[in-house]
Amino acid sequence: MNSLWDLSENTTLELGGSYVTGRSGLSGSNENVVGADATIKWRPLRRALYTQAEWQLEYLKGSQYLEWGQTGLSGSGEEVGGTVTHLRYRFNRTWWVQGRFDKTGLPGGADVSLTRYAVQLAFVPDEFELWRLQYSLTDPGAGMPTFGILSFQINFTIGSHPAHVY
Repeated sequence: MNSLWDLSENTTLELGGSYVTGRSGLSGSNENVVGADATIKWRPLRRALYTQAEWQLEYLKGSQYLEWGQTGLSGSGEEVGGTVTHLRYRFNRTWWVQGRFDKTGLPGGADVSLTRYAVQLAFVPDEFELWRLQYSLTDPGAGMPTFGILSFQINFTIGSHPAHVY
């Protein structure tokens, strides 16, 4: 479920939600996942043809119930959740920069908790290729050491034109 609103000539807001449920084939438990997301896009249509910004926030929470009886859910359950947010800014026709933050282990007190920060610089000469340099810093929590990863990625599209320019 998504809803999109024009906040101004240059800005849109999209809000969404999702839900899925089912029985796990491995454990036989009932599992539920609920999510919510928000996206704000800004693009000054009259002043700067290639300037634009996008901020996105998403949260997912999963629950597992170990027994499903005649009276409904019973037994102990496990919950895990996480969020991701990113801010991307395109400052000319072919370049954009992005910052991202990820956090798992939400709500607090979860057994697994991980925090990650990342920055990216991308060169996008056309809709058929993307060159991206990223540095991410990860804190796995639980007394484990923090570590960083530097990565370089090249994407090429071969074949028919992508359906959208965004």
